[in-house]
Amino acid sequence: MERRKPNYASATVMVLFGLILGWAITHWFWGQHVDQQQVQQLEQQQQMEQIIEQLAINLQKIKASKGDWIEGAKPQLLDESIELADQIEVLNKQQDG
Repeated sequence: MERRKPNYASATVMVLFGLILGWAITHWFWGQHVDQQQVQQLEQQQQMEQIIEQLAINLQKIKASKGDWIEGAKPQLLDESIELADQIEVLNKQQDG
């Protein structure tokens, strides 16, 4: 019984094909993962910009008031501002995490 001679060229081609296929699948998977992260970061950034704009408006209203507020209006704006600051903190933690 004679042993067959190994076909190194065929084995090399198969290994290279496997490496290329593995690279392509990995690249495709990570590419989609990065795209999803970018979309999520963009949404969080837009939310943060909206919150900051509202916070700036509230602070301008508070600064513009000189005691001529209806009772309860100023504390309500302060409460809203605190809630907005809390939302910013949550978004920052999400971006860091």
